Amino acid sequence: MNVRHHATTMLIGIATITIAASTAISTQLFSGMTRAVEESQFELMQATVASKIRNTESRAVQRAAMVADMPSVRRLLAAQDRDGLVAETRELFQHQHDQFGVATLQLEVAPATCLVRVHRPERPSEDVSSYRPSVVAVNADHAPRHGFELSRSGISILAVAPVPSPEGEHAGTVDMGLEVGPMLDDLDESFGLDASFFVLEAPLRAISTSADPAALADENRVGNYLKWYSTNWQLTRALVEASDLGAIEEPVRYTREVAGVPYGVLLYPVRDISGQPVGVISVARDFSPTRAAAGRSLVWQALLALFASVIIAGAVLVVIRGLLLRPLARVATAMGELADGKATQPIADTDAMPEELAEIAKHHETLRSKQAVKTLYGSEDAS
Repeated sequence: MNVRHHATTMLIGIATITIAASTAISTQLFSGMTRAVEESQFELMQATVASKIRNTESRAVQRAAMVADMPSVRRLLAAQDRDGLVAETRELFQHQHDQFGVATLQLEVAPATCLVRVHRPERPSEDVSSYRPSVVAVNADHAPRHGFELSRSGISILAVAPVPSPEGEHAGTVDMGLEVGPMLDDLDESFGLDASFFVLEAPLRAISTSADPAALADENRVGNYLKWYSTNWQLTRALVEASDLGAIEEPVRYTREVAGVPYGVLLYPVRDISGQPVGVISVARDFSPTRAAAGRSLVWQALLALFASVIIAGAVLVVIRGLLLRPLARVATAMGELADGKATQPIADTDAMPEELAEIAKHHETLRSKQAVKTLYGSEDAS
């Protein structure tokens, strides 16, 4: 075996394989870190949506309680004075609508008769027990409720509060509904989340008979759902398919590319006040910065691995050839001359050799000296 070639090739090969294996392991670890980062982004997206819903519900509760605490409203509702209630609350509702996105303001009397819709005062009184379970419940147990619920005008985040009469008896209820759109707009503007709200089509069409016809258009249909509101409908249509909006019981997370851009998508199921499924909120975030960082890391790791391979290969060549192969070649040449009886000079530069080769060189010098002595005495005997 030729040490010069085989040993050098073997050492360089082992070093290269080791570097490649280390790079592969590092790549896998970084890929795991990338997945962990994206998973943390999903967690943040889900927490943000849940927090935004809670905050919107809290705002609805505060506004319903404010109206329920108005002495004039208590008196007029106890007297079931429709015109008086409209006159008393119309300006308040308009302000809340313009400034805070309040969509509906209704006052009901037991067991579940909508006495007046301040947002639509021309509409007559109506028994809402068939589709407003929250009104039935609050009029029955006088405990406030809040959450998503369908009404004649569509879906909103509602708060239903009991209203006592001036004498302290239960007079009825007031409910205020906040539009979903401003909540989704804030998710987009404040958190960079493209947000959409899908509502189950069947109950929406059955209950929300006064909803905007544009919201019920066929182009909004995705499976069993209709898009109610979206901050970026074109993107959402590409990211959310009918098969994605199946029977969703828990939040669903996935990634999908649109025009080469990777997005993380969260589908957040929504239930109404009674706990029945009513819709799904989808939010999407551009994951390309995370993926781009992973791609750059892979390129850098490959370049570093190549650089390390070249450096190690060069180091192996320098060390093996400079410290071992060349001194070994001199020793081999000297030993060959000694075997042929031609060794006339000691091996040079033994001090720079490895200890093992220097020891062999010392033995060579001993043998060379002995051979020189024998040669000398042999010449004298011949003379």
